[in-house]
Amino acid sequence: MCVLILCKDRALEKEEFDEAWSKNKDGFGYAYHIEDGKISFKKGMMEREDAYKEYCKINNNLTNSSTSAHSFVFRFVNNGTG
Repeated sequence: MCVLILCKDRALEKEEFDEAWSKNKDGFGYAYHIEDGKISFKKGMMEREDAYKEYCKINNNLTNSSTSAHSFVFRFVNNGTG
């Protein structure tokens, strides 16, 4: 099962990011509103440190804009039954 997190008023702490990654480490992606109804997103980041650096980069961009809400997903691959 994947973990989807919505941050409305604050950034995710490094410890929270690491906890989510440790449980779901099959990929990372994010999405956030940029302007004029457009959404910026990226998916398929497979290395924790690269994913965290990318998260910090987008979070810095959000801090300097009028939009701060963002969401991201930590993937966990399974085959499921039924």
